[in-house]
Amino acid sequence: MSALISLLLVLAPACGALCRPEDKQPWLEQSKLHFARVEKSRQAALMVLQAEPSDATALMSLLESQLLLRQRTEARLSTQKLTRLLSPRDPRYFRVASLLAAHQDYVAAIPLMENVQREFPQSYEVNFNLALAFFDTQAYEKAAETLGPLVRHDPQAEAYNLLAMVEEQRQRYLEAVGAFQKAAELEPRNEDYRFDYGYELLRHQTTDAAIAVFASGVRDFQSSGKLRIGLGCAYYVAGKYEEAAQSILQATTLDPHNRLAYFFLGKVYEKAFALQDAIADKFRAYAQLRPDDPWFYYHYGIILYLRSQADPHPDYEPAKAYLRKAIHLNPGFAEAYLQLGIISQREGQFDWSVGFLSRAVQANPKLATAHYRLGQAYTRLGQGEKGKLEFALFKKLDSESQAEAESRKIIQFLVKGRP
Repeated sequence: MSALISLLLVLAPACGALCRPEDKQPWLEQSKLHFARVEKSRQAALMVLQAEPSDATALMSLLESQLLLRQRTEARLSTQKLTRLLSPRDPRYFRVASLLAAHQDYVAAIPLMENVQREFPQSYEVNFNLALAFFDTQAYEKAAETLGPLVRHDPQAEAYNLLAMVEEQRQRYLEAVGAFQKAAELEPRNEDYRFDYGYELLRHQTTDAAIAVFASGVRDFQSSGKLRIGLGCAYYVAGKYEEAAQSILQATTLDPHNRLAYFFLGKVYEKAFALQDAIADKFRAYAQLRPDDPWFYYHYGIILYLRSQADPHPDYEPAKAYLRKAIHLNPGFAEAYLQLGIISQREGQFDWSVGFLSRAVQANPKLATAHYRLGQAYTRLGQGEKGKLEFALFKKLDSESQAEAESRKIIQFLVKGRP
């Protein structure tokens, strides 16, 4: 999906001042300097237009400055002047449309693109960017109508990738999978297209096929942590936990700071028995970097809790410290409250457990295990009626296929790139 950037290339000159890594000034100062230059460019264009109001080049410069400065009304006026001066056959006319679309003014951009399309019905660039504008405005039927002839006449990977996303939105899942596959086949050296294809298969529960696609991606892109995480996620959904852990451990070697990798490692730890020491070592090393990631602290807290169980005199304080750190970073972290409640029960502190578990169900009323544990705590404290209510809620929620919901959440995190 990241290949869909052609429409944004028109912004490259404008954003360059903010994107140069060698510039040592703070970002805010860079931003001020950049917008000062944009304002200077706007003033220069206005001076030219005072002398020659029909100078299209100056109007183009003025329009770009107005869009960058978010002067929407003024930009519309400049657009009207340009479309009166220029013919849809003039390349600058399409550049006007592209500038508007890049700044998300699709209401103004799409009619101009359609004018150009009528003049150049076979143009790949025009049809692709028009379809992209339709997609971004959720006009999926029009996007499909534009892309259909395009991929038949000039089949390119980025067009198939966009068509796949359109078909996904139209709930035509077989067509979406086919289009993602075609994009990956047309550009076999494109990591993103391979990932998108594997993700689409995984999303629609064709897990074995997703594993095959991600595995081929790992072979072809040996330095890709992203594809290894995808493969690990697919293995996890398939219940192959050792394989999942192995793939994600490899991803952390390639990209030691990838938060999603540690999220999945935390998920798989309890079931990947042979690799638990390796996973714990990864968490121990990453903790030294003090990551600003509540999920990391939550999962490390659970790992420390589980490892302490093997001790005849377990010390739960390190686990609790990491769980409290997770809550400090995310005060509404229901799962962390649940785990603190579980540890409190293990320590025999059922009154404390009620407090933590009540916070858990308050933060996430659908967290079934929290209701069950809260029912246990109330029962142990002699509050049987409250306990029965919590057990009833647990039974209702547990029947709603918590495993399927967990798999959907895992897959959703994969495409977001973060938990």
